[in-house]
Amino acid sequence: MLSKLLVDLLKYAPSQLAPILRAFLAIPIYTRVFSPEQYGMYSITLAVVNVMTLLNGWIGTSIIRFYPEYEQRGKIPFFNTTIWTTWLVSSLVILGVAVLLRPEISLLQRLRHLFFWGLVLFPLLSAQNMNYHYLRIQKRALGYTAAHLTLTVLTIGLNLTLIFVFHVGVEALLMGNILAILLVLPWLWRFTVDGRWAWRPFGYETALLRRAVRYGIPLALGNLSTWILHLSDRFLLEHFKGFATVGVYATSYSPCRLGVDHCSDKTFSGATLRKGIVAVKRSWYGYMAGQKVYVPGYGFGTIPDIGGGIPGRYWIDLGYTDSDYQSWHQWTTL
Repeated sequence: MLSKLLVDLLKYAPSQLAPILRAFLAIPIYTRVFSPEQYGMYSITLAVVNVMTLLNGWIGTSIIRFYPEYEQRGKIPFFNTTIWTTWLVSSLVILGVAVLLRPEISLLQRLRHLFFWGLVLFPLLSAQNMNYHYLRIQKRALGYTAAHLTLTVLTIGLNLTLIFVFHVGVEALLMGNILAILLVLPWLWRFTVDGRWAWRPFGYETALLRRAVRYGIPLALGNLSTWILHLSDRFLLEHFKGFATVGVYATSYSPCRLGVDHCSDKTFSGATLRKGIVAVKRSWYGYMAGQKVYVPGYGFGTIPDIGGGIPGRYWIDLGYTDSDYQSWHQWTTL
């Protein structure tokens, strides 16, 4: 049993390269091509899509829970018919609510065209996750890993092609994901469902639906709550303390103290480096670019720059001119 577990872990391990590929290959390019405002709009749209996908995730968790039982009973066609019909209805309901709320979500005119592509991406992303659950419960570890890596590489490749060859704007980041899923989804479907349906009277099992609702919806709501709390800690602190504060390790820099062999007073956004300029690591920049912050002992500043960061730490770099430079190497709050 232990040896089988280790073998499966080794098979699944390469799939964890996907977020690493995005972080080290794609995001640095995206944040240089698009302005902080454009990338921020994309991030907001993707966050809305992720919320919609999480709301639909209760069906996927039901696959993990109930598939083995129906496989043992030889009723997989009935299981597939019930699960995918339920997924279709749930997806349409979520899309309908999103369309009704669209004027509220896309108050900014510049967000509206991105939100359209987000609505197209949602059902595809949800269907992709459903097939991932099938691969996991069917113990197709290599298939899961291959699908994960293929989708990541395809998405990055299509994004870059749309950006640099066809000169598409920031919506290319959503369009590339859509095209990648459309290319891979038929292959996933072939390995997970492959025509095993029960399209005849009583092929839909309401008993399975009731059990899926009781089992899956609490888990989906829990996952959604965790996701919201993960992103909203600053707002909760702001509510209870009157201001937002997060512990970070602070260093400082100036035009001739950049850690390189030349001087420069230009930041990532083009602003001139001086006191009040704060740099954050690249993974934070898409969400925090342009934000005003307060650092005790330093004062108020804005975030228009990107720095290398310190592995394993929440980190900021406090800007100065060469004439007023002060050295920082300490924990503080942001």
